[in-house]
Amino acid sequence: MFNLPLKVQYILNTFSQAGYEAYIVGGCVRDLLLEITPKDWDITTNCLPLGTEELFPNTIPTGIKHGTVTVMLDGEGFEVTTFRTEGDYLDNRHPSNVTFVSDIKEDLSRRDFTVNALAYNPMLGLKDFFYGKDDLKNKLIRSVGDGSKRFKEDALRMIRAIRFSSTLGFNIEEDTLLAIKSNNNLISNVSNERIREELCKILLSKKPSVGINLLHKCGLLKFIIPHIYVSFDEVIFKDLLKLIDSTEEDLILRLTALFYNANIFSNNSDDSYISNYNICNSTLKALKFSNNTVESCSLIIRESHNLISFTSKVKIKKFLSSQSLSLLNHMISFEKSKALSLSLDNKENMLSSISSIEVSLRKILNNNEPIYLKDLSITGNDLMTLGIEKGKNIGIILNLLLNKVLEDPSLNKKEILYDIVKSLY
Repeated sequence: MFNLPLKVQYILNTFSQAGYEAYIVGGCVRDLLLEITPKDWDITTNCLPLGTEELFPNTIPTGIKHGTVTVMLDGEGFEVTTFRTEGDYLDNRHPSNVTFVSDIKEDLSRRDFTVNALAYNPMLGLKDFFYGKDDLKNKLIRSVGDGSKRFKEDALRMIRAIRFSSTLGFNIEEDTLLAIKSNNNLISNVSNERIREELCKILLSKKPSVGINLLHKCGLLKFIIPHIYVSFDEVIFKDLLKLIDSTEEDLILRLTALFYNANIFSNNSDDSYISNYNICNSTLKALKFSNNTVESCSLIIRESHNLISFTSKVKIKKFLSSQSLSLLNHMISFEKSKALSLSLDNKENMLSSISSIEVSLRKILNNNEPIYLKDLSITGNDLMTLGIEKGKNIGIILNLLLNKVLEDPSLNKKEILYDIVKSLY
């Protein structure tokens, strides 16, 4: 039915030769049926964890208490988990106990959605006890069994359902959708790190507005990004969704779009760009994003509206010298998306200004014009040979010289810069 990678086939064959059942399971089977190349290969077996460790010479007990052993083959890891059932979930995340079982159906019955409750072995065929293949055909995300029970076991499954809907272009089955809405408060029990990972996958889908709108309709977004609900505005929210879709498939840009006009939702009368910067900064920090992501998104929100004032190469270079090329490129892309997606009175002027900035930026880069301190033809050591004492004055003088060079690149010659320093000190 499927051509499996040789390493995966080797693992399945090794279990079979030892008298055990083993299957690829979950998302990799779903992806194969959708003719998508799987990113990961998970394997399930009726062999106990210790037996798996005995069959393969190189293993890591990554989750042995819950039946998971990682089999290492030429530096590549494959998670192998023993068939199991789970006890009650007391924290909407972890089962109180795990019981190993011998029946693949029992194992599949504990999984989240029918499209993920699929197992396959070339010799044993496809195991589909919950009609996941039909749901794939009908493009439906449906809980295995009672949706409320599945979401109480692990509340993150509510966002995962929306993520699958967004990334696969599927609808969420009606009862499953109702179960998400009625259990949405449980998401408060999920760690921000896990929420962040699912939010990123939604934002990086082909049409992220689908997922963000579903998070809103199901009442989950108010727990993830609460500022939107202080003073919710449906019209502005629709504009926000349009803006997110119009940005490139880039996490920085899509997160930035998500916090555009944040102060309006927050009913904040402070300066809009500063207010948006603060909301973006604090929310992304709470969701445990990296410092670089937090700072990049926040700065784009605070600074990108100034982009149209970059009317000269000097202004562009001064911005680059204090920030980064990556940030400027993100600002250009974001402002372009705003102009194209929103009903702005000055749309044509904005696009024209952005185009001019892009032309100037290309010229600066193609000409290798000096932008940073390291580009100066003079160093701190050179200044000390002129009798300037080591210390903060060195930095002050170098920055003064850089400003002059940014305005006139022809000054960036050691002799000329020496003369400038001598005339000042």
